[in-house]
Amino acid sequence: MKIIVVLLVFVIMLALIWKLTGSLLTDGFSGVMSSRGVQTPYNKNTIEMTQSGGGYYIQMKNVVGTVAADRPGEKTYYNLDITLETTSSGVAEQLTTNREYTVSVVRDSLSKFSSADLASPQGQDLLKSDIRQSLSGAYNTDKIDNIYIEKFLYQND
Repeated sequence: MKIIVVLLVFVIMLALIWKLTGSLLTDGFSGVMSSRGVQTPYNKNTIEMTQSGGGYYIQMKNVVGTVAADRPGEKTYYNLDITLETTSSGVAEQLTTNREYTVSVVRDSLSKFSSADLASPQGQDLLKSDIRQSLSGAYNTDKIDNIYIEKFLYQND
């Protein structure tokens, strides 16, 4: 009887862990927090799709996060506005509909770079390339044509 109770408790605990980590993996921290009604600077971002000519533009505003530290023990926060360009309406719809996932992929790319890396145009070009590759892998597409950084502010802690 004890074994059955222990197994039942174990299965329930696994189900709870799976539910929590599944949400974190698919929605990211800010997605889980916003789904619970908690407002943080990390989930106040917006994504808006516009169409002009033959292209679709996905404007991401107020993407907040941290970049790699320039020095040990230092934390650098950023606020980013970025626009993704694609000619595919399906890709534009996916990027917009899956807002939290799209933002999470961009944040993951940014976390690979330090503020010193991003201070130069070459560093920003590397960032754009990394974002393009990451989003292409995440959405299984090669239809992200251009990336425009409209605002990049950062502050050391």
